[in-house]
Amino acid sequence: QERLVFAAPEENVVPRGARVTQAEGLHGCKVRVSVGPVTGSLDRPTARHVQLDEGDAAQGDWVEDRSMYTLTHRPADTSCVALTCGQADTVVEGTVLAYFDNVPSDCHCKQVCLYHFDEGCRSWRYWREGDWNYDLTTNTHDHTRCYLLTDTYDPARARPAQNWTSGHVDTILTGFSPRRVAAGTTFDLTVTG
Repeated sequence: QERLVFAAPEENVVPRGARVTQAEGLHGCKVRVSVGPVTGSLDRPTARHVQLDEGDAAQGDWVEDRSMYTLTHRPADTSCVALTCGQADTVVEGTVLAYFDNVPSDCHCKQVCLYHFDEGCRSWRYWREGDWNYDLTTNTHDHTRCYLLTDTYDPARARPAQNWTSGHVDTILTGFSPRRVAAGTTFDLTVTG
């Protein structure tokens, strides 16, 4: 497993896609592209942000530790990978924990929710709308707002809505027990989150 890291020159630079090219004859079976803060997606060092690798953990499928807030798996022959978060053109209803203006992207909104997981954030919705001053220039600016919700993301509460993106925080593991087990001892592992 090889890893390349590219750092954005500014904090509010929002990469929306990546083009990945491999040398002919050296294709891997998957390409993983992540985007996120260098420090990781959670502000709580004892919690882990994880995601299933296209499967079911209860069935023994692989669970991946995610220090980044978006991860896309694509076959190796796909060269363009979208770096987006949530379900576009969808708004989900729920109890608002807090909201923040001028959040640069849907993935930043998800990151704000992850930072507020301890405070109760379980899903989020992001609104973005652009306008201009009705002059002859091409200058536009965006209005944005990120809503943090205390409800678990439920697609049944979602509805189509232009300018909205909604999503959840994947899975957050907050602890496990027992912490120690003697060698050769049978035990039941309990994971909380």
